[in-house]
Amino acid sequence: MNALHLVEELQKIRLSPPSGQSSEMAFLRYCKNTLSSVEGIHFDFKQKSDSTTSLPGNDDRANLAKAVSGFANGGGGVLIWGIADGTLDSKPIVDVDDFLEELLKLAHQTTDPTVPGIDGFTIPAASNDGSGFAIVHVPESSLPPHQVSLSGKYKGSYYIRSGSSFNTATHWQLEDMFGRRPRPLLSLTHRFEKAHSTQQFNYLSLFLQIKNEGRGVARFVFLSIQKPDTVDLKKQPPEGEILKLIPGSKDDEMRWGGFEGPVIHSGMSIDVTRAVIGVSIKENPRESIQLVEIPYVIAADGSKPVEGVLSLSADEIWAAYEAVFLEAP
Repeated sequence: MNALHLVEELQKIRLSPPSGQSSEMAFLRYCKNTLSSVEGIHFDFKQKSDSTTSLPGNDDRANLAKAVSGFANGGGGVLIWGIADGTLDSKPIVDVDDFLEELLKLAHQTTDPTVPGIDGFTIPAASNDGSGFAIVHVPESSLPPHQVSLSGKYKGSYYIRSGSSFNTATHWQLEDMFGRRPRPLLSLTHRFEKAHSTQQFNYLSLFLQIKNEGRGVARFVFLSIQKPDTVDLKKQPPEGEILKLIPGSKDDEMRWGGFEGPVIHSGMSIDVTRAVIGVSIKENPRESIQLVEIPYVIAADGSKPVEGVLSLSADEIWAAYEAVFLEAP
């Protein structure tokens, strides 16, 4: 069971527990009946040092730092807070939402380099008094190795997940991690520009970009997007060195890629295509703007395909429109 599958299962329990069961009851049964029989390579149970306060104690901070380093240096993992390791006894945490918020703030300060993408959610206790259980997902990192940088007893150490425990990385393991070819970390981003105007509309250009936030160079880049209903996506690419549109792209899907084309260096981005958003210049122009959601898949040589959705709220689009059309020259 990998970390993403476990997160999906716990989300289902939180949102749709079996009939006649509370989320807490279903969660505890899942931990005892399912997770207890699975080797915990990608998950770890944690009991809060003091369950009567939402503030992480020194031991909680240290355990978080070790887990972030260990999971990120491996295949990712899930921390399940509020369950005693070994006995799997329920130890719900008071004001668990506040506790999770503190953990997520702290998680990005625990290692060097920082592990991107750490997230979490809570499962409420049946008592409905604000207590419950915290789930923290640490994704596999494309930037290993991660050293604990948080002050405390684990500072300066590198950890890996071995079986159901975190162990200090050996010299050979560190040599392997430091010797790995740096990998790209790709995402779909965007920028806005002024397009043109007619008697009825002002048009805003939405440029879709691929950004590389990893340490490696992205080569042989592939992008597939589902065409949105609320904007006009142009098949004509923007000027410059860009990916090539793959012949045979469907009406509702567009794909770019090939064995030739630009490389994307660390910290750089390239324009791939653009959409045009029309904003009425008659009464209530703000109401003519709609939410834009663009599902996508990005891949490159040496990196796993990444799926996501670029979501642009009407407020964000309106702010961009105001910046390019309504501000004084």
